[in-house]
Amino acid sequence: LMERKDETRVKGFDLPPGAGRGTDDKGHVTLTVDSLEWQLRGAPPWVRVTARWWGDELSDKRQRPWAKLVDGPGGSASMTFPVKAKPAGFSRYCRDARAVVLEFSDGRTARHIASASVDVSRLDVHRPVARHEVVLATKAGGVLGTAHAECALDYVTGAVSSFELNEHLSRMDDTLPLA
Repeated sequence: LMERKDETRVKGFDLPPGAGRGTDDKGHVTLTVDSLEWQLRGAPPWVRVTARWWGDELSDKRQRPWAKLVDGPGGSASMTFPVKAKPAGFSRYCRDARAVVLEFSDGRTARHIASASVDVSRLDVHRPVARHEVVLATKAGGVLGTAHAECALDYVTGAVSSFELNEHLSRMDDTLPLA
């Protein structure tokens, strides 16, 4: 019996976009979206959530992998993106990218409904983007609902040397505001 794929958890494209194919995964970013609430009559029973990262122009027409999200407090979707860059390079990419755009589409028809933005400018190892409310809006800015999003970065033990990671963490500490 074929095991049915869990559509609420998907693997996304490599980050940063266009990073050398064939290079080993150094880590991964996990982006989780939950508690979708529509302020919309006739909202679809479920949506497809995709994440548009900076530089991900999809030149080769691949479709972005999507995760299934059911609305209400029980619904949750997560996307995992392999990270190909070393810690310093990836945190620079996140700073430059500033945000990742979440696209919400009707689950059945794939028609785009709304977008939300998640600030990843300070995303780093040991510094996740804490779960927070994001606003789902149309291109014209009309608010259609809210959801919660969080984002975390982990490095694979061995793929990044502990020396590299510690060096990066000590540099990161220098950029943190003093308490």
